[in-house]
Amino acid sequence: MDAQILDKILEEQMIGKSQHETKKFLGRPADFRTRNERTYILKTYFFGIFSKKLHLYFHKGRLRDYYIGIF
Repeated sequence: MDAQILDKILEEQMIGKSQHETKKFLGRPADFRTRNERTYILKTYFFGIFSKKLHLYFHKGRLRDYYIGIF
């Protein structure tokens, strides 16, 4: 999924949704989990040295913020 399209969908439709709803929307479990954050690896570059990641931040079980970046 293109990052700009994903950014628009997350901002307009997913803010305020539960952790279960976001997992169902993305179609798979998170690659990394903490209590209030889920991280999904969207794409890898240069033999896995860099990767595009989607970070989802939750508060009281609801999506409050997200970040898409290359690390």
